[in-house]
Amino acid sequence: MAFRPMRSAVVGSLLTFAAIASAVCLVVPLGAAGPPSKSCTARDNCPVIGLSVQVDDSDGYLVRSDNGGPYINGVDNVSAVLRASGGLVFDTGTILPAVRGMVSQYTNPLAGSSAYSLLLQPGAHYYWQSLSGAGIAIQELQVAASMCMSAYFKSDDGLEFYSTLFQSGIEGSAGPTGKWLVTRISANTWTVENSPVCAGDVVNLRHQLPPKRKNVAPDWETIGYYHLPFKLILTAQ
Repeated sequence: MAFRPMRSAVVGSLLTFAAIASAVCLVVPLGAAGPPSKSCTARDNCPVIGLSVQVDDSDGYLVRSDNGGPYINGVDNVSAVLRASGGLVFDTGTILPAVRGMVSQYTNPLAGSSAYSLLLQPGAHYYWQSLSGAGIAIQELQVAASMCMSAYFKSDDGLEFYSTLFQSGIEGSAGPTGKWLVTRISANTWTVENSPVCAGDVVNLRHQLPPKRKNVAPDWETIGYYHLPFKLILTAQ
């Protein structure tokens, strides 16, 4: 059964979604080593690391798992890797209908936006991606060091398409959205979450409009702005 919108959306300008990388803020704790002088991102030759991804389902978070345990790269058509470019790609299902699911809840809107439920059928997938251009790879973070990264995730069932923007696409640093805070907590484990350090937990929810004619890129509408706290735990396989 499809979800239904709770109220009419606040519709912004209709622009095609494009993931535009922006600068990354590196946060290095006192006494920790700084970033490498020559990053592997320069030549896209960072070590590719397969991941197990755990979604933190604690109270207060509005991105929830399907209660099926960790999402493991290569299992049930899940793809979860730190790429040669130094960024994260996490797809809950590379083939539709997806075996593994996820839920994002847009129930805490900013003023001027309304609560919204995604119009997705069972079997939809979620695709998360950090954006390049940081000058340092996630793989190169020192233990206890963090960085803020522009990012997005998209969700679709093959018919309806959504993008959730974290200072990416049409959302620049002047807007209300925050970035991801990526922290290396051990040699083989990273966390991804939002934080006041990276401008907070607000996102821009975008929806793809039906194409007006064949071979023309579809337009996108802004549904609204929402608080969307989340936390992922990445573990190298």
